[in-house]
Amino acid sequence: MTPERVRLTWRQERFHFLPEGIRNPPAIILRHQSHDPKLLGQQLPLYRGCPYRFGSYWDRLLSEISNLLVDEYQDVSPPQEALIRAVHAQGASLFVVGDDDQAIYSWRGADVSNILMFRERYGVRDVHTLDTNFRSTRAIVQTSADFIAQELGASRLPKNPANHRDVEPREMMTHLFSDRDSEAEWVADRIASLIGTEFTERNGTVRGLTYGDIAILMRSTRGQEQNGEARHNPFTLRLAARGIPFSLEAGGNPFDRPQVAALRACS
Repeated sequence: MTPERVRLTWRQERFHFLPEGIRNPPAIILRHQSHDPKLLGQQLPLYRGCPYRFGSYWDRLLSEISNLLVDEYQDVSPPQEALIRAVHAQGASLFVVGDDDQAIYSWRGADVSNILMFRERYGVRDVHTLDTNFRSTRAIVQTSADFIAQELGASRLPKNPANHRDVEPREMMTHLFSDRDSEAEWVADRIASLIGTEFTERNGTVRGLTYGDIAILMRSTRGQEQNGEARHNPFTLRLAARGIPFSLEAGGNPFDRPQVAALRACS
């Protein structure tokens, strides 16, 4: 029996009480990978509109869930929240993980108020705050926390992030340039001056900074300047002029990657 056939048989047996027309529950309930807010918004009312209340197909379906964990809760949409509340109403315990500062999907229907009002809506007593940042230095943690606090103000949940470890140097600077060429000149000169600077590893080993320790971050390497020039050109040209080795990494279309291009050429 194939894995797909096993899954189909499991569904039919587990949900045998459902009418034949909806015996295979929608993917939004059985598979967490399928969480399109539009699909959920269309299908959820079909089940909520069941003519039965106690012992309804809807209630029996959701009662199969005893513990519900929701990750990235700040990005939950209203239909998804309705499903979460329905599952919780059937007696399932609820545990959510999220950070309102990282709410970036409002353009696809996410409602950050879900996490902002979570304690009041569900009568939550236990909240565990993970406020230690293990990735960044003190300068980065403090600067980002101050910036977010200024942008979001009192609307965000209170938090006091702290760094787990610190390293030297921890310099954070803001420079304004009249044009991209001036910026690229400064960046290239700065990189050249940092090579060999003393740096202490986590295990206490002291070494000099290398080119592999440095990165230039930009919004998009595929974007263009107003003059039509690729945005990365001013930087890559000046790095090359100084003999500084570099690699240009970008996301973008996977078909543009050399590995994929090689596979397509062999097909």
